[in-house]
Amino acid sequence: MKELGGPDYLVKITKFSTSSRQSIEYAKIIDDMHIRRELVKISDVAKDQASNKDTENSGEKIIENTEKSLFDLAERGQFRKSFVKFESALKQTVEMAKKAF
Repeated sequence: MKELGGPDYLVKITKFSTSSRQSIEYAKIIDDMHIRRELVKISDVAKDQASNKDTENSGEKIIENTEKSLFDLAERGQFRKSFVKFESALKQTVEMAKKAF
């Protein structure tokens, strides 16, 4: 330990490290900002299509496309929130296998 700088070095790296709670909060912020960027992209596409008078898409088609994009974005969010711990998933799988046989 002395070769690495002793206790002072440990205090220094601890001071600059983040806690797991902070990491989770940072991840949530990054995820939220990603969703917001995707919403801006979806709204830009809808605005461009609606503003283009020569477009082949009708107003109804633009609404359908926008709804689909929003739904897809929401579904990806639900998928991310549905992760479970491996141990829990393994237990569920074993229980399902027992019931099947």
